Amino acid sequence: MKDDNFEAKKAGFECVKCGNCCSVPGEVFLTLDEGENIAKFLNVDFEDFRKKSMKKVWRHYIFNMTYKGGCVFWKDRRCSIYEARPEQCRTFPYWDELQASHENWKEIEGYCEGAKKIKNRLAAGKER
Repeated sequence: MKDDNFEAKKAGFECVKCGNCCSVPGEVFLTLDEGENIAKFLNVDFEDFRKKSMKKVWRHYIFNMTYKGGCVFWKDRRCSIYEARPEQCRTFPYWDELQASHENWKEIEGYCEGAKKIKNRLAAGKER
């Protein structure tokens, strides 16, 4: 099913920092350079940070996640490493797989407040 507003949804996205993308189960991929930047931001030794907070999976690194699946850096309803967050976090929801189809975008609307804002704004425009 084609959604005429799909491009408008992608173009109008603004993060409202709700943190729902940080709270859902999943994996956050990061590079060693990003890990070093985060360690520097947190003022901790990189090797200690890597051992405690990163896990190597095949050729990639991921954050160790909470037992519920959310990001360990989501604390007090905010990202505690926002200024140093990895590219995966900085580019959400503009990931190729999420932008590939209306169905994928609809899934984002289920939990992302920024995506819901676009949906509501578009719906309000249709009612006029």
